[in-house]
Amino acid sequence: RKSCVACSSLGAMVEEAGSCSSCAAAWSAAESNAADPLTWRRMVAATASGAFARCFVHPFDTMRVMSQLHLEHNLSLRGTFQKEWRARGVPGLYRGFPISLGLSAPAQCLWMSSYEVCKAYLVGKGYSEDSAMVHVAGGMAAEGVSSVFWTPMDILKQRRQGDPLSRRYKNSFDLIQKTYTKEGLYGFYRAYWLTLSVFMPYTVTYFVSYE
Repeated sequence: RKSCVACSSLGAMVEEAGSCSSCAAAWSAAESNAADPLTWRRMVAATASGAFARCFVHPFDTMRVMSQLHLEHNLSLRGTFQKEWRARGVPGLYRGFPISLGLSAPAQCLWMSSYEVCKAYLVGKGYSEDSAMVHVAGGMAAEGVSSVFWTPMDILKQRRQGDPLSRRYKNSFDLIQKTYTKEGLYGFYRAYWLTLSVFMPYTVTYFVSYE
């Protein structure tokens, strides 16, 4: 009898892998859930629907960012749209779209899969599937893991959207290169912990309310 390296329970019957039988069963349930075709269908559906939705809402998001950053213009939504349309047309409204699409897809996939795997692990440990704690933990895991993509997406997307006449960046790839050259990896993860403090409560509330 030794101490389980997974849950630190003393006197547990530790298997060869270093974890007790209850932890091994929980991880087995989590792995089975991750391999479940239904889980994969949900992940693919979440990724596809998120990408599809961004195709329609991105122009409005661009106008939102411009309205928030360029206060000197003091334009309405209609005025912002007309100004951008006359200046650059459709490409102007879709500035930063490759960044948004390229990073939101893996972020959405991780967001859903992390929640499902964490939930299955806790259920395998004996917690009720309807327990609020299970959904809280799953929501925290979902946001914590997926923010690895959400945070750089927001930073790069908004910098690109807030540069209406391409004064600083020629395109999205130029933005990424200049950000890394000037700021390093930190430039992609500014305010990462602050982002978690904002969106983690939102994700937890979402899953607890939804489930």
